[in-house]
Amino acid sequence: MVAGLLSLACDTTSPSVETEAQAALTLPPINPYIFSAVVNPGCQDTGYGINDSGAVVGHSACLGIGAFVKRAGVVSSLPRPAGLGTNGSIFPLEINLGGRIVGYSAPGDGTFTFRALQWTPSGSGHTVSDLGTLPGGAAAEARAINAAGDVVGWSEIAMAGGVIRKHGFLRRPNGTRIDLVPANGYLNAEANDINAAGFVVGKSYTPIQGGALATRATIWKPAGSGSNTYLAVLLPGDYKGTAEAINTAGAIVGSITIAGSPSLTHLSRWQVNGTTVEDLSPSDTYAVGYDVGTGGVIVGERIVGGQYVAFAYGTKFTTLPVPASGRAFATGVNQCGTIVGEGRQTQPGSTSPVQVAAQWTQRYVTCALVSP
Repeated sequence: MVAGLLSLACDTTSPSVETEAQAALTLPPINPYIFSAVVNPGCQDTGYGINDSGAVVGHSACLGIGAFVKRAGVVSSLPRPAGLGTNGSIFPLEINLGGRIVGYSAPGDGTFTFRALQWTPSGSGHTVSDLGTLPGGAAAEARAINAAGDVVGWSEIAMAGGVIRKHGFLRRPNGTRIDLVPANGYLNAEANDINAAGFVVGKSYTPIQGGALATRATIWKPAGSGSNTYLAVLLPGDYKGTAEAINTAGAIVGSITIAGSPSLTHLSRWQVNGTTVEDLSPSDTYAVGYDVGTGGVIVGERIVGGQYVAFAYGTKFTTLPVPASGRAFATGVNQCGTIVGEGRQTQPGSTSPVQVAAQWTQRYVTCALVSP
């Protein structure tokens, strides 16, 4: 998600003593990832994004934290926008290397009038701003930001006759807002991610004519470097699909639902200039990729043995460990392969596991974080 403009040297050579220890192991094998709670002792937390300096953003429903950012081991609260009622919540979804954070607010009054937000570093904290909407819209959500500060998401927009639709949007740091229209044949669209080259991915849905596929993974391609002109192109898919993330190399991940078997959702991968889709989990009932790292590692959630589990996928699936049973998912991965998401953990003084913002780091891997 965060563009890899700065080089990162990762040394994946294990020390000899660890290599020998691994060779001597018998079943069960050591899981290559280690679990830790981002907010400790946190409770009812979710981690959403991580940048290449290791900063994590997420939401906490207790401890008086609310939305948080964790940098250099210190957890700080993010400010709420003016006018958000006491029942409202804020959800930071992604942080870039410069520390800019994007997400949205939910009013908590049942109206779903979300607002697209950006938190900008200021001194030792952040200031919050509302990014607005496309013309005539009342609701919007910011979902991703690249290293240059370009923000993408979705916004309501007023069409002819006062009809309200959803379109994707791209907002430049200078305030320029670009309407990412749905691909040909569709009425609504949402943008989910943007890479360093400015390619945007998401989905188009609500077909204009009956018989068309309900939801289609979509890429918005810029006419040139830095261009404000974008062309929406449908990505290939079997029945319906959505593109969730794109990395610097142009690998796109998300999911497709299988034609004739609408209950089967498979992990999928596309390429920016490709003409086919890869079904990476043909035997799964449900698998979705939520992010893809610079090296191509995909993270997300899938069903294994009737349980939702968080996974990492390189050339095969690895189930990410959690301390207690319950739904787990992975939402972000940085250049060092550190993963964030949500798992379950039993807190001190309690016997019931709760959801916690989770971080998974790799065993036997040394990686230098990029300085912000």
